[in-house]
Amino acid sequence: MVRLSIVFIMIFLTGCSSHRIHQWEDVSQDCTYISFVNKTTPFRLTSQVGGEHTSFIKVLGFEGEMFEVAHHSLAGEVMVGISGQGIEIVDPGRTGTGKETVLVVDRESIFTVDLSAHPYGEYELTITRLPLTVTRKIQGLY
Repeated sequence: MVRLSIVFIMIFLTGCSSHRIHQWEDVSQDCTYISFVNKTTPFRLTSQVGGEHTSFIKVLGFEGEMFEVAHHSLAGEVMVGISGQGIEIVDPGRTGTGKETVLVVDRESIFTVDLSAHPYGEYELTITRLPLTVTRKIQGLY
């Protein structure tokens, strides 16, 4: 029973493995690369950061795709940043709500969601590729 609980906790903390294309861990940081190619479900991750440790989620996107990045602190205050070349943060009025919408404007891009906390924080992160109909509405194409 104890072994089963440990396995469940490890799966719970690592997020959706079906989206993951590469992952590495170091002493003070970890990085997970994800892709939504042939995936319609959101990427979900529940984990923790703190001290000098920072987590990076790198998302592969292609021109015209939009992603909603939703984050919620479960304990402590987790700081979240989104960066990358070839992207725009759209609908900036939602800044501060725990949700950001990312539009890929270049042919392809890998944008980064970085999470950190001091001294400690637990968080839930959900990244969803928005359907093309939603993307076109936000861009004013409908």
